Amino acid sequence: MSDVGKCIPAAIAAAYKKSRKATEALMAEVKRAYPLGCLVQVKLGRAKIEAEVIGHSDAWWYSPSEVRVRNRRTGTVRKFAATSERHEARVIHAPMAEIRAAIQQRRAAA
Repeated sequence: MSDVGKCIPAAIAAAYKKSRKATEALMAEVKRAYPLGCLVQVKLGRAKIEAEVIGHSDAWWYSPSEVRVRNRRTGTVRKFAATSERHEARVIHAPMAEIRAAIQQRRAAA
């Protein structure tokens, strides 16, 4: 049984660590920007839809910016990448708990 971790040069291991931390920070920011239960308007294909956020990617190694939404009119579950400009996603309503938290953060910063 070989120890693969000892074969990796230190510079590559350090770069990998930075990459993973950056990806995990991206996931946290996506979850903050699009909290569960918030309503978003997002362009998927040719249509702009109103949808509720029902989930996020849990895999840092695959699609870390993925947001899963349910179309409010049809009930269809779709997903989009929060980092893609073509989806033109914007929050149109956030849950009250998120709004209160944002207000408290602004007051703390002032």
